[in-house]
Amino acid sequence: MTSTIRNHGIILIGLLLLVVNHVALASMQVSPTQIFISAEHQAAGLTLHNNGNSSIYAQIRIFEWRQQDGEEKLVPTQSIVASPPMLELNPGVSQLVRLVRNRHSPTDKEVSYRILIDEVPIEKNKTEPTTSGGLQFRLRYSLPVFLAPPEHVNVQPILQTQLLQQDDTDLIRITNMGNGHAQVTDLMWQHNRDSITDIAPGLSGYVLPGQYQQWPLPKELNLNDGGTITARINGELDQRILIPIIEVD
Repeated sequence: MTSTIRNHGIILIGLLLLVVNHVALASMQVSPTQIFISAEHQAAGLTLHNNGNSSIYAQIRIFEWRQQDGEEKLVPTQSIVASPPMLELNPGVSQLVRLVRNRHSPTDKEVSYRILIDEVPIEKNKTEPTTSGGLQFRLRYSLPVFLAPPEHVNVQPILQTQLLQQDDTDLIRITNMGNGHAQVTDLMWQHNRDSITDIAPGLSGYVLPGQYQQWPLPKELNLNDGGTITARINGELDQRILIPIIEVD
């Protein structure tokens, strides 16, 4: 089954957590929060840690991550598998999960995946995860996994930005013409140093190679005043100018 998620600034549950190198929700910690598997390696590692006072179960699933016409799609895959796919974590215990590549490495551009880690609750006075009516998930982590081409291939996003209008809504669309992903953060409009309007603060989203994502502009934003629309791309320290706007007299 294919899962589809519309993008309006937040892509997936838990995605805002990806701007840091370590996430902690409730009793389970997961690190790292972005995973890269190079063409020269067959596997990568992910660490789960239980810092709570009771045992927890975790289920790990991996999906191919696609974008099409501004929508997110998660497709079940065996190209990368998690070992183990389900585990029990006792209090204070860490567990290494191996992410093993089962396909040939890409030749010319990144291939993107998502790993979903679900914390499965354990019913009181029971030692097995709750299964009545199917698994019930307490928390979900959604982390990106990027499978890279060989080292000699220069992987980078090449971004094109445009303003457009759909159904009386002003939008900014970012298209990625490159062969690597673009992580967009702190998408904003800057009229001057003292006038800033957030468009999609924090982690705005990802634009995968050959695809586009778009965000609605705030109603109060007056483009006739000119300025620039900026964002940070792939963890850059400085804001990058995506599109300058000429002031209209």
